[in-house]
Amino acid sequence: MILSRALSRLRGRQPRHTAPPVFRGFFDGLREGRLTGWAVRACDGSGGLRVGLFAGPNLLDTALARENRGDVHKAGAGESECGVSFPLSPALHAAADADESQIHLRVLDAPEQVIGRLAPGTLRPMKDICAHPHLSRCLDLLAGDLPALDALVAPDHPRPPLHRHTRLFDPGDDQTGLSAYLEFTRLRMRKETEFDPATIPEDRDHFLHWYISVYSPRRGGLRVPLSRREVDYLTGPVHMGGQRHNLPRAMWWRLLDSPDTGPIRMSSARWRRRAAYWWAAEETPRLFMEDCLVPADMAALLRHIPKAYHGAAYPLSVFMEEFLDATPQFSMLNRTRAADRQLLTLILAAQSARRPDLLRYLPRNTLTTLFEGEHAPFSRFLAATGRPPLTRARFVAALCHKGYDPETDTFLSCLPKGRLEAARRPAVVGEKVDVQVIGPLGKASGLGQAARLSARALSQTGLRINAVDFALDNPAPEGFSTPAAHADFRPARINLLHLNAESVPLAFAYGADVFSDSYNIGYVFWELDSPARCHRLGLKLLDEIWVASDYGLRCYRPHAGIPVRNMGMSFEQPPRIDTGEARTALRRRFAIGRESFVFLLSFDSYSFVQRKNPIGAIRAFRMAFAADEDVRLIVKTQNRDDICDRTQERIWKQLAALAGCDPRILIVNETLPYETLLHIKAGCDCYVSLHRSEGWGFGMIEAMSLGIPVVCTGYSGNMDYCSPQTAWLVDSTETLLTPDDYIFVETGQKWAEPDIAHAARQMRALWADPLGRANRARTARDRVRRNFGTEALARRYGARLREILGNPSLPNKGYCP
Repeated sequence: MILSRALSRLRGRQPRHTAPPVFRGFFDGLREGRLTGWAVRACDGSGGLRVGLFAGPNLLDTALARENRGDVHKAGAGESECGVSFPLSPALHAAADADESQIHLRVLDAPEQVIGRLAPGTLRPMKDICAHPHLSRCLDLLAGDLPALDALVAPDHPRPPLHRHTRLFDPGDDQTGLSAYLEFTRLRMRKETEFDPATIPEDRDHFLHWYISVYSPRRGGLRVPLSRREVDYLTGPVHMGGQRHNLPRAMWWRLLDSPDTGPIRMSSARWRRRAAYWWAAEETPRLFMEDCLVPADMAALLRHIPKAYHGAAYPLSVFMEEFLDATPQFSMLNRTRAADRQLLTLILAAQSARRPDLLRYLPRNTLTTLFEGEHAPFSRFLAATGRPPLTRARFVAALCHKGYDPETDTFLSCLPKGRLEAARRPAVVGEKVDVQVIGPLGKASGLGQAARLSARALSQTGLRINAVDFALDNPAPEGFSTPAAHADFRPARINLLHLNAESVPLAFAYGADVFSDSYNIGYVFWELDSPARCHRLGLKLLDEIWVASDYGLRCYRPHAGIPVRNMGMSFEQPPRIDTGEARTALRRRFAIGRESFVFLLSFDSYSFVQRKNPIGAIRAFRMAFAADEDVRLIVKTQNRDDICDRTQERIWKQLAALAGCDPRILIVNETLPYETLLHIKAGCDCYVSLHRSEGWGFGMIEAMSLGIPVVCTGYSGNMDYCSPQTAWLVDSTETLLTPDDYIFVETGQKWAEPDIAHAARQMRALWADPLGRANRARTARDRVRRNFGTEALARRYGARLREILGNPSLPNKGYCP
C-alpha cells in the first residue's frame, strides 16, 4: 500500500511534455533507526545505483542501492536489489535542525536526479535518541525482539472467574503432601514408583525438583500449576550455617544441577548479585517459572539502584548492571553516560514485549520516565524503528494481556491459592451457546472419532452448538480422519468434554475458563473395571459423566460421586462402497489371491498391544487353519515405530516371530486416510478382535456397519452391540492385571483373557458357514445402524441435554469453594 502510493506520487509529479525520467525511486523516511529508500533505472528496473544523502547542496553520505527490497519487486517497480539506507549521523541531525525539508536522496549516476525529500517532523522530535551513535547497532541486536512489539495487543477483556479451578490446589488424596494437581501429574506421568512421598518424605522434594526442572520445560511455555503452599515452599529461604545470605530452595536445587554456574560463594555479595541475575534472567525463564520462583526480596535486590546512580538521569538497577556484564554484545554502552543509560532502559523496555518480567527489575519510576511528555522517550524510540507511538495505558494493557501487570508488579498467573496458566487467559466473552464440544477433533484416533461423532450428533439436536479442538498431549496423527469444523472457545451453558478422565484436568489447567459458570459433562472412555487413581481429580471437576457402554457405567458409577449415564456411541456413516471392488483392491494392495479368505484385525499401537492382543488372534488363526488352507490374516496397526515401552517391545518381537513363521500372516504398520481404512475393512471377509478389554470398539462396530462378520471377545464395551445374534463371541476368563499389562493399573483390577481354542473354533465356524455369516452380518448391520446411527445418538443426546437446560439450577451450577 505504501509503495503503491509512492509510485502514484512519483507519477503524479512528472510534468507533461518533458522527457521521461532516467531513474525511478522513493525516499521512505525513517525505518529501524535508518533513513531508507530505493532507486532503479527506469529502462529496465535494475538497481546498483550510487545514491547520495544531501542536506540542500551538501552531500552527507553515499551508498549503493543494492539492499534487498522484495516489496519493490513484488509491486513491479524494479528488481529486489535496489534498496539503500543511511545511519542517523550527528551531521544529519545538525542539518535537520537547520531545515529538515532540505534533506533529500539523489541518484549520483548521470544524469543526477532527486528521488525524494524527507517529510518535515521526521527527525526533530527524537533527535536525542536517533543521534545516539550506537542506536543502529543496538537495533540490529534487537532484531529478534522488535517483532514482539508489533504483536502487542491490548484487548479490553475481563479476567476469568476460575470458580472451579481452586480444586486443582486442594491437598491430594494420597497423603503425599502434594496438591491435587501435582498428585494427579505424579500418577498420570507414571512416577508413583520413582517418587513415593507418602512412604519416603524426602521424595516430595525429589518430585518437586523433577516437576520444575523436567516437566515444566516440556510444557513449551505453558505455566504448570502450583499451589500457593508449593510456591512458598520452593521460594522459601534455605539458610546455611555460618553464611550471611540465603537462597530460595528451588534456586539451590538448580545451582547444584548447573555446574557451569561456577563455585557457590555465599559470603560474597558480588556472587549473590550475579546468582540472582542468573536465576531471574536466565534460569527461571528457561524453566518457564519466572512468574513464581523469583521471590520478592530477590526482585527488590535486582531492582535496587546502586549509590553511584542516585540522583542521576536514567539510573541503572543492579539487574541492568548485571545485564551489561553478562551481555558483551552491548559492551559499547557506557554506564557513566546518561544517553547510554537511557538507550539501555529503552532496549530493556522493548525486550519486555517478549519478556514482560524484565520490567520487574528496572527502577520503580521507569514507566513514568519513558512515557512522560509530549515526545515521550519510548514513543521516540519506537519511531526510530519505524513504529507508531504507544501510550502508557496501551503498553501496560498489552503486557497484562501477556500475563504481567507492571503497574502492580503482579503476574496474572499467580492467584491467591496458586499459580495457573488458565489465569493468564482473558475471560471468554460473547453470546452463550447451548452446548460446547471440547476434544481432539482433528486426531486420527478413537478419541478423536468419538468427539467428531458427538459433534455430528449434536448438530442434529436443534441446539446451538460450538466445537473446540483440544488435543494437548494427544500423540495421535492428524490429517487422516474425516474433517470436523471447529472454532475458538465460547461461553456455553453446557460443556461436553470429550477427554478421558486423566486428561480433563489439562483442560482446566491450560485452557480458557469456559467451565466456571457452566454444567460440565465428561464423555470418558476407560478399558478396565474400575477408575485409575489419576482419574479422581478429573471426576471432581465435572458435574456429570457420559460413557459409551454398560461396561463403562459399571466402572464409574460406584466411584464417581456424580451422575453417570450410558449415552452410547455411534460410528461414521460409511460411504457407498462396492464390496466387489473393495475385495479386489485389498487383494491387489497386499498381493493376496482372489479366492483367499481374509481375516483382518486393526488397532492403533498407542492403544497398547497387550490390550488389543494381536498375538491371541495369530495363535487362534494358526490353530484354526492348517498351513495349506487358503486363508490370510492381516494385522493392521499404526504408530508402531513410536512405541518404546520395553514390555510392548517384547510383545512386538514375539508377534513378529509368530508372523515370520507363517507366510499367510501380514503385519502392516501404516497410518491411512479413514476412507481407505474403511475400504480395507469392506474388502475383508471377517473382522477379528480378541481384545482383553474395550471401552467401545470402533473397529468392530464399523465392520458391522459395512456388513462384515465379526469374531470378538464377549467382554467389555463392545457387548452393547455384540451378541450371539450379531457376532461370533469368544469365551473369556477375567484375570487380574499386573502393572506392566496396561497403563494406570491399580491392584485388583481385571480384564478378560480370551479362550484361544474357542476363538479358533469360532473363526473356523464362521469360515465354514457362508450362509450363516451372511445372515448374522446382515442382522448386525441393521441393528447397529438402527440403534447406534447418528439419528439415534442425537435423540439420546438431545433428550438429556434439554433436561439439563430445562433445570434452571444446573447449567450455572458451578463449584463453590
